[in-house]
Amino acid sequence: MNVHRLVLSAVLLTGAAACSDDSGNTPSASGGTTAPATSSSPAAEPSVPPSAPAGTAPSCVTGRWRATGVASTGDLGDVRGRIAGGTGTVLTVGDDGRTEVDFKASRPLTFTAEAAGADVRGQVAYKGSFRGAVAFQGDNGTGRWDPQGKISWSDLSATVRLDKPFDVTLLDDVSLADIDRDALPGASGAVDVQPILRGGTYECQGETLRLRTRANGPDLTWTFARASR
Repeated sequence: MNVHRLVLSAVLLTGAAACSDDSGNTPSASGGTTAPATSSSPAAEPSVPPSAPAGTAPSCVTGRWRATGVASTGDLGDVRGRIAGGTGTVLTVGDDGRTEVDFKASRPLTFTAEAAGADVRGQVAYKGSFRGAVAFQGDNGTGRWDPQGKISWSDLSATVRLDKPFDVTLLDDVSLADIDRDALPGASGAVDVQPILRGGTYECQGETLRLRTRANGPDLTWTFARASR
């Protein structure tokens, strides 16, 4: 593998590597023309008693939320990475589980990584918004978050830019619907082509909502604060 490909893999590997921070969140790289994309095995979800029927959202989850940040830290092979940023992303959850995610005011996700002794830095920016529906299992504090039905990922695109060790745009406004992860070289589990609306868990605490998304992609935690408007 040449140095250029190794660096690109490191950039995207960093995003999926693992979730970590309790207050953190995620980058999202989307494979496209030259970016490595990925697939990752869904992690096992904790068992939660189904006290809220599908189609009904717990009251602590419903409403309008604004991301206060996103972070992920972990290892994948010989690559270690960290992701931050993502503030301003707006999440709206209805009483019936209908959900909208809007990246219009979202800040880019920044990433750092180290691979083969090289420092890698850059950012990932989502553009657009999309809607879906979520079924909940749990209660007013914690439980499972499981998106249902078809989601139009074509309404969302990603731009991936590298700042170090060289300055280059890897993906430029690429639609997530156009990404074929199987056709992209090996950054296993690193690229989040289904941000936020993936299977995982929720945790409500006062005016804070944390979503940990793990199914069919990177293990990431999004942290939101309740928004007045």
